[in-house]
Amino acid sequence: MNMIYSEYDYVDPNTFFEETVIISHVKSRENNINKKFLSLYVDDRASNINDENWIKDETRIVIFSDLGMPPKFSPQVWKIIFYQQTSSGTREYIIVNVYSGKLLSINSLSQNDGMVAIQYRKQINFREIASFQRWTFEGFCLRDNSSVFLIKNVNSGKYLGTQSRFTLDNTDCIQFSDQTSLDNYQFWKFLYPQFDTP
Repeated sequence: MNMIYSEYDYVDPNTFFEETVIISHVKSRENNINKKFLSLYVDDRASNINDENWIKDETRIVIFSDLGMPPKFSPQVWKIIFYQQTSSGTREYIIVNVYSGKLLSINSLSQNDGMVAIQYRKQINFREIASFQRWTFEGFCLRDNSSVFLIKNVNSGKYLGTQSRFTLDNTDCIQFSDQTSLDNYQFWKFLYPQFDTP
């Protein structure tokens, strides 16, 4: 099976209360044959692609080609859940992997450039979900009039992108200061997944 989604029917995550999406890496879409999606790490050496590490804390977050798996079994399907609106009007969200139920997080609560993203069980500090597991979305309109988004970590104020700006399968996702004036590796699109039949 392959995922079916519209190349043009983008979704604005700032309108969500709870939605299931795939998150497409914009830079990897440029040549139209190398599309990657936000994913849990995939052990592509295994004969059975179902990876027991997908349910573990600290599994790395990467980009990976379309695995074409049903939503409830896929490491590439995410639930965006509205968490709160701050006094300044900023909407904060948690991003939950549908397969594992764990949250997109930054390793070691770090605020440093280059720290890797992982999944981790929900952490509560002072009755709130920890800020290293909360995210905001900043929208941009590209020259082709398509909308893309930055995914910003609340704890660090840094943006989700790929290590060394790479677009290969299993490239780690990291947080880094705003690099949008140099490259588009921190841009993402949010799409509704559907699935065809074999």
